[in-house]
Amino acid sequence: METPEEQQDIETLENEFPLKATGAFRAAYLAALKAGNSVLVAIDGHLVRVSPDGSRETIRRIPKPRIIAPGTKFKIGRPAQSVD
Repeated sequence: METPEEQQDIETLENEFPLKATGAFRAAYLAALKAGNSVLVAIDGHLVRVSPDGSRETIRRIPKPRIIAPGTKFKIGRPAQSVD
């Protein structure tokens, strides 16, 4: 069991995670374009290829993202296997 200080440290890290993740994704996006690679992004329900020159090509429609409330907990495990 964590001490109150350890629990506070964990909560602080968890609260900082979204902002740090956003920065990391943005940096990777820009680095890929700078290296001359295309990047796939979701824009308004479409999968779009962004090229280093800034041009965009719509690849296909994609489902809308699921809205998940902050703090929602998920149990991650193996998917159920079908029995044939």
